[in-house]
Amino acid sequence: MQEELDMFQKKIDEERAVSAQYGSGQWAYLRGVANMLCRKGMWNRLVLVFCAFALNNLSGAAAINYYSPTLFKSIGITDVSLYTGIYGLIKAIASIIYFIFLIDLLGRRWPAILSSLICSLCLWTVGVYVKVGHPADIIAAGKALSTSTAAGGKAATGMIMIYSICWSFGLNGIPWIVSAEIFPGALRNFTGTYAALVVWLFAITKAMPYIFSSFGYGTWFFFAAWMIVATVWAFFFLPETKGLTMDQMDVILYGVLPLVPCRVVQLLTISLQWLRPRYPPRALHQVLGYDTAVIGGTMALDSFRRDFHLDNVSSTTRDTIQGNIVSTFQAGCFFGALFTFPIAEKFGRRKTVMMAGTVFLIGGTLMTAASGNLNLIYAGRAIAGLGIGASSLTVPVYIAETAPPSIRGRLVGIFEIASQGGGMLGFWINYATDRTIDVNSRAQWIVPLGLQLAPGLGLALGMIWCPESPRWLARGDHFDAAEKILVQIRGLPADHEYVRREMNDIRTQVEQRTSNRMTKKQMFQKLFQKGIRNRMGLGMALMFLQSFTGVNIITYYAPRIFESLGISGTSTKLFSTGFYGIAKTFGMFLFTFWVAERVGRRKGLLWGSALGCIPMWYIGGYVMKADPAGAAAAGLVNRDGWGYLAMACVYINGVIICATWQGITWLYASEVQTLEIRMLAVSITTATTWLGSFIIARSTPYMISDLGYGAYFFFSSILMLMGIWAFFFVPETKGLTLEDMDALFLNPTHKTVWAQMRGRAVVAPGRARSPSITDEKFEANIEAAQIERTKS
Repeated sequence: MQEELDMFQKKIDEERAVSAQYGSGQWAYLRGVANMLCRKGMWNRLVLVFCAFALNNLSGAAAINYYSPTLFKSIGITDVSLYTGIYGLIKAIASIIYFIFLIDLLGRRWPAILSSLICSLCLWTVGVYVKVGHPADIIAAGKALSTSTAAGGKAATGMIMIYSICWSFGLNGIPWIVSAEIFPGALRNFTGTYAALVVWLFAITKAMPYIFSSFGYGTWFFFAAWMIVATVWAFFFLPETKGLTMDQMDVILYGVLPLVPCRVVQLLTISLQWLRPRYPPRALHQVLGYDTAVIGGTMALDSFRRDFHLDNVSSTTRDTIQGNIVSTFQAGCFFGALFTFPIAEKFGRRKTVMMAGTVFLIGGTLMTAASGNLNLIYAGRAIAGLGIGASSLTVPVYIAETAPPSIRGRLVGIFEIASQGGGMLGFWINYATDRTIDVNSRAQWIVPLGLQLAPGLGLALGMIWCPESPRWLARGDHFDAAEKILVQIRGLPADHEYVRREMNDIRTQVEQRTSNRMTKKQMFQKLFQKGIRNRMGLGMALMFLQSFTGVNIITYYAPRIFESLGISGTSTKLFSTGFYGIAKTFGMFLFTFWVAERVGRRKGLLWGSALGCIPMWYIGGYVMKADPAGAAAAGLVNRDGWGYLAMACVYINGVIICATWQGITWLYASEVQTLEIRMLAVSITTATTWLGSFIIARSTPYMISDLGYGAYFFFSSILMLMGIWAFFFVPETKGLTLEDMDALFLNPTHKTVWAQMRGRAVVAPGRARSPSITDEKFEANIEAAQIERTKS
């Protein structure tokens, strides 16, 4: 207690000293406050508070508070007074529980992140129901709601109640708490006034009636989008203030450092210098996700079917053409991944990614200029696949060779987030072009294909500002250049303990390998040596099996998958496909920031198999029982609650698989390989995933046509078998350095797995306990070094 009192007295003395410079009186006090606000580390706090309270209003809670009867009517609720009262009661109870029992247990940051994310999903769900069911229009016409629409209304009401609980746990009170904690005592009166002004400035009471009358169901999407913004903002910019002293607040919020402490989000606090040069290879790699996702929706556009003569052919011919269009891309990816190894070894990772981006641009240009010529589509897809295959091999290796062990999984995960984000963008662009561009115009299919050129160009140009892999430079005996880049990307001085240790590890391994430098033939022979062949087999199996999780068939043929669930109409199918893209992106966020480094690789695969097969089993059972596609073809579209649950299972499966198998396999296959043959090994393992994707892309149209519901049973069964295999043969690699992998795979993998399950050490204890960026004391040293460099 005395220590805390001393801290208070110290802060008060500092504030009085600042105010005393301006004399006494009210104006002197105001001048002192203005001076304190201009100090380094205060402006970012003002921006933080401004954003927090702006998002508090834009979250939609205020709109529901003020206009709850109107909003409940829009989802088909007739007794609006009752449900408005229930809404208020639930929100009050949730707020009491959080502020009394949970706030000091859960903290501020993660409740804000998770609650905003769940709120967004709830609002998206309500918006979809209002758009598809039109309950308000039916009631306004004096008609009774059908059974399925009424059930959907109850589900939407439940989503609103869940939203109220989550909002109470997040943006309801956290902005007020944080704004009171992060400012010195002399400024709290001012900042309280400032916070209140922001709250009422962004109160949307005046705009809400116009928003609702103009947007209709889009009102729910409007607020859901802002909740996504709130999730991203909270993750990147909201610090955890629970239990921190004011001195610690000053350290966290000092100067130009990110607003989050290093032990909360290590990804951002390695340093801004380290993060910036790695943005292009990950974020701009969304070309992979965009190109794989956009083609399915483009083939469903009426203009594309007309211009490429798919609207007047038999179903068998249509299946063949669609399979060719999709699978030529996977074939290109296979050969691009397989033959990029010598290029990446000779010219380096950075130049290889630039060349891959250039090749992709050529393929994208051919697709865009096809003008009804299927051969140009095939050629463009194959050439674009060459570029994507090359970059899908090189980028994970580049990230693995430059990332610290503790966040390597997260960084590879961001690569996958970019891919899934690009896929989500492709889904929604197809929907937007279908709704906004005339079906008689070729621009309807040219626009979605042409837009892929923008991220491709960004990938090729963005790598100009990225450094080369220090490990690749070290292999060429360029140790000075490697050390210089390591200092740059770690944001630490060359004599820092962490940099010296990592550089020594790299030097030791390179010198060991250099003493017995291998020819290409010897490198291929090494693939079959003990300690290497088990890594190769494991990586190839993981990458190949990834294609059989069922996610890829929905990505490539999403409109046809939703058609098999009874969804009719091009726009409606594309609309449902767009939400699948959102679900996959959400899954990749879970992988990157939770599964990869908290749950681990092995447990993630096991849980992914166990949980991911359940939605697929249900979808298959529903299609077998209800035959929704046949009913839709007969004009019977009265979908019941079981049908909506089947659609939900598609999204749930996408979240689960992307949070586990989709991300873990890319990370695992790139991190376990030894340095001297890493590019060769990863090129082979990456090629296997494209081989699996080619098989799936080529066979899916026939599986949907011939097997029907059996296709879903097939993938769910495969997923269960994959989990059993992973249980016996996939060891945990979380937290290990790339150099530690040699010790981990020295014995057969099933023995290593058994040893890990029994708690035995499989890596030398000295190396396992060596300084790591995950150690709390070491983090503090790194943070202090970065602050000192920033001040100087």
